[in-house]
Amino acid sequence: MSFLWNAWYCAGLSHDLGQEPLAVKILEQPLVLYRTDDGTPSCLHDRCAHRFAPLSMGKVCGDNIQCPYHGLQFGSDGICKRNPWGNHHIPINAKVRRFPVIERDMLLWVWMGDPERACAEDVLDLAAHFNLPHHPVVYGSYSLPVYYELVTDNLLDLSHGIYLHAGSLTNGEESSGELQVDVQVEGNVVAALHRRLNEAPSPHFKKSWTRSERIDHHSDMYWHAPCNLVHDVGVTAPGRPAEEGIYLHVVHLLTPVSMSETKYHWIASRNFDIEDESVSKALQGAINHAFTQEDEPMIAAVQERMGTTDLMSLRPVLLVGDAAGMRARRLLDRLRREETVPPAVADSHVQGYSIDHIQQTM
Repeated sequence: MSFLWNAWYCAGLSHDLGQEPLAVKILEQPLVLYRTDDGTPSCLHDRCAHRFAPLSMGKVCGDNIQCPYHGLQFGSDGICKRNPWGNHHIPINAKVRRFPVIERDMLLWVWMGDPERACAEDVLDLAAHFNLPHHPVVYGSYSLPVYYELVTDNLLDLSHGIYLHAGSLTNGEESSGELQVDVQVEGNVVAALHRRLNEAPSPHFKKSWTRSERIDHHSDMYWHAPCNLVHDVGVTAPGRPAEEGIYLHVVHLLTPVSMSETKYHWIASRNFDIEDESVSKALQGAINHAFTQEDEPMIAAVQERMGTTDLMSLRPVLLVGDAAGMRARRLLDRLRREETVPPAVADSHVQGYSIDHIQQTM
C-alpha cells in the first residue's frame, strides 16, 4: 500500500494555528506550519538544513521561523534569510522544502506532491456544503491508531449504523420500510446514497422532528479522493422532498499520518434548532461518543485481526454495503498507479562551506 502524493490534505482547523509553530505529520513527512506577520499560513519541512533540528521547536520571528538549535531563520519560501554566525554569509543550499498551503473555510490544507500541480480549485469546497455563517457549526479532532483506508471503509459503509451505533446515532432497528441504496461514481468522487422510507426517526432527529411520527430518512456519503468525505443526512415527512425537512451536513477529513496512524477532523452543521446551544452540545457529544467509543475501537480491532493494511489480500466476503468502499479503493489504487514518483521532501544537501572556509571565519 502507498499514499497519493498529488493531493490536498487537511493539516488542521484554522484555530489550531496561532502565534506559535505547529508541528504536524502528513504521509510520514514532518511539517511545520506558522503564520507570518500578516497572519498568512506557511508550511515547511520540519527539519533545519544545518543540523536537522525540528523547526517546530523554534519560534516565529516576523515572517521567518527560527531554528531552536543555532538560530538560522527561514522564510515562508523555505530559503534561509538570516545566519547569525561568522560573516553572516548564507550558503546557497541553506533552504528547506516549502509546501503549498491554503486556508479556507476554517481549514488548513497542505499539498504534499509536485508544487507545480497544486491548484486551489481542487481544495474541498466547504461553503458548497455548509450554509456558513448562518448555520451553527461543531467540530472535533482525533488521532487514530489505524490505517486511513479502513476509516474510509467505515464511513462509506452506512449499513453498520443500526448495529454499531444503536442508541447513539440510530434507533437500532432494521428498517421496516423501503430501503433504497445507490452507488454512483463521477470523476474522483464516489457517492453512497441511502433512502429509508416510512420509518421511525432515529434518536438524533427524534427531539427536533415533530411534524410526523414516521419519516423518510436520507443518508448520502460523498467520498472525494483520496480521503475526504461529505455526509448529508436528514429526515422529512413521508413522500415529501428532502429540502422540506431538517438535515445535518458533516465533513470527515482523514489525513494519513503514517501507515498505522490517521488524523481525523470533522465539522458538522445543521439547519434546525439554530439558536439552541444545547442542541449543538448534544450533537457534538453524540458524534464524539459514536466515533471514540464505537467506531474507533471497532476499526482498531479490525486492523489488529487483519494483521495487514492490505484488505483485499485477505479476500474478504463482500456485501451490498461494501460497494461504495470497493469503488473508492479501486479508484484510489488507479490514481496511485498513475502518479509519478513523489518528489523528495528535502532538497539535496550540498556543502555550503568548505572546512577551510569555516576555519578562516572562526
